[in-house]
Amino acid sequence: MPLIEMSQFIEARTLGDETARLVREHIVYGNYAPGSRLSEAEVASVLGVSRTCVREAFAILEAEGLVRRMRNRYTQIVQFTPRDAREVMQLRSAIEGLCARIVVAEHRIPLEELERCLAGIERAILSNPVDRRGYVEHDLGFHRALVNASGNTHALRHWSLLEAQIHAMLFLVLEDLDVTVESTIGLHRALLETLRGGSPEDAEQALSQHGLSVIHCIAKRLEKENVL
Repeated sequence: MPLIEMSQFIEARTLGDETARLVREHIVYGNYAPGSRLSEAEVASVLGVSRTCVREAFAILEAEGLVRRMRNRYTQIVQFTPRDAREVMQLRSAIEGLCARIVVAEHRIPLEELERCLAGIERAILSNPVDRRGYVEHDLGFHRALVNASGNTHALRHWSLLEAQIHAMLFLVLEDLDVTVESTIGLHRALLETLRGGSPEDAEQALSQHGLSVIHCIAKRLEKENVL
């Protein structure tokens, strides 16, 4: 898939941010193979931006854990390991559990936004074939809304740094998961009902367990990918 021309996207905060967004999409959706190299000059040429802009983008992506800049001055797409899956999802579950506890205790549940995300997940599942990209984006939107609503800026900052890695892992493993409307929407509806009617402790436990529940599946898929 060719990279999109930069002239179509001028509204970002900086060209570095927008370059990072475009390259990030290609990484999380598998258009760049894990372990492959990214050429600063090639990305700059395709997107029509300066190499300084690309370096800024690579720095952003490195902070998000998607690329690694090597000593001999090339940039490599990170190849996630099962250990990465465990550590990322464990941290994710801790952050989301904390934020769920806060929004319930302080009556700050973003119900309308969560419902919109659930509707988006359902549309993605009912597509033929399943819209994996739409599914992951709306699934992450559900959890992002919860973290945002907590008002905990430190939790949001750390969750945001994990988001791209979570995105890539979920997209990779989605074809191995049971994503029927009944199972997937039912699971998220149960989370929503816990947020609406449960105690702060119940909400924390439910979101934490939800984040941990996919670790085994992701780790297993990554083991397979790393062998190939």
